[in-house]
This record gives sequence, structure tokens and C-alpha cells, in this order.
Amino acid sequence: IMAQLGIGDYYSDQGLYEKGVYYYSKALELAQKINNTYLILYTENCLAGEYQYQGNYAMALREYLKGIEIAKKSGNKERLSVFNENIALLYAKQKDYDEAINYLLISKKLNEIIGDEENSAATWANMASVYADAHQYDYAMFNVNKSIAVFEKYKVMDWLAFAYETKGKTYLRQGKYKWALHWYDQCKMLHEN
Repeated sequence: IMAQLGIGDYYSDQGLYEKGVYYYSKALELAQKINNTYLILYTENCLAGEYQYQGNYAMALREYLKGIEIAKKSGNKERLSVFNENIALLYAKQKDYDEAINYLLISKKLNEIIGDEENSAATWANMASVYADAHQYDYAMFNVNKSIAVFEKYKVMDWLAFAYETKGKTYLRQGKYKWALHWYDQCKMLHEN
């Protein structure tokens, strides 16, 4: 299963999404065959993501929803949070911001139950990005600032860079160009390091 996932990752990284789907599907078959819930959930997420990269949003949503059902049945709140967040990002990509926020709020609640501060911060950062795209700048700024505090505390640099970029985007959309440039520069510095 892990070998099939690795090959799927390789093809995905190459932009060969059809081959990625093929290998993730093979991994999913094997995981189902041995009834390994963790691997089924992990593989469902990979497969859904691959469909999303292809732009096949209907298939991506179908796989994410399958993952939600399996995660609910198995009581895996961490994966349930991930699937909800990924569905949110799928809706955001299609500019359905209200639906995206609904799924992010579910993920936010699950993260609070789990008590994982870093995952909560990732959700806040994603919420901030969606709120900025939806022109709800106060909500965007509130969430991005909460996420930045956590990412700085735990030194989660990749997510911190995303949060800085989101803060820059929020200022840019408001026409506050000096502040937008400042936060984009902060993001750039993190990426260079």
C-alpha cells in the first residue's frame, strides 16, 4: 500500500494526475482488502486530492464525502477534520465561500475537541484566506492573526509563510498596498530561508 501511495505521489508531483489516480486507487483497493481504516482514510484523501488537481471537483467531493463517512464510523476526529477542511478548500476554489466557511467551521470545532493547537491554526489560516476572498476583511484579519501567533510559537514556517501571504492578500484587497507589500515581503523571506 505504501509503495502504491509513493508511486502515486511521484506521478502527482510530476503533474501526471491520471497515473496518480491509478496508483492511489490501487492503494485504496489494497487498504480495503486488509480493512486498515487508517490507510483507507489516508488513501481516500490522496485520491480525492488528485481528482481536485485534475479539476474533477465532482469526483474529489465524492471521495472526500466517502472519507467523512468512514472517519465518522471509525471515530477518527483528526481525519474527519482534514476531510472537512479539504472540502472547504474545494468549495473555495469554486468561489462558493459560504459553503467553504461552513465546512471550515466544522473543522474548527473538531480541532477544538481534539485540542491540537497547530491544526487549529491551520484551519484559522485557511478561514482567513477564504474570508479575504469573500471580502470579509475583519474576519480574515482576526483569524490570520490568531494563526500567526501559534505558527510563530511552534515555529511552523511553511504555514507561517502562508499566513503572512494571507495577511498580505487581505491588505491588498483593501487597497492598503504598503501593508500588503510588508506582509508579502515577510512571506518571501521565510521562503528564501
